[in-house]
Amino acid sequence: MTNPQIAGILGLSAHTVATHLDRVRDKLGLRSRTQIALWFGRRDSEASVP
Repeated sequence: MTNPQIAGILGLSAHTVATHLDRVRDKLGLRSRTQIALWFGRRDSEASVP
């Protein structure tokens, strides 16, 4: 989703969404939204393993 699409759903500005995504990337040491999605997918799949 684009920043404006996310912003519309959450009731935030697109700038706020971009700022939060930048902070997530910095905290996780990632470079792109794709890497965030991959990180989250791995994290989610590991949590579902009994």
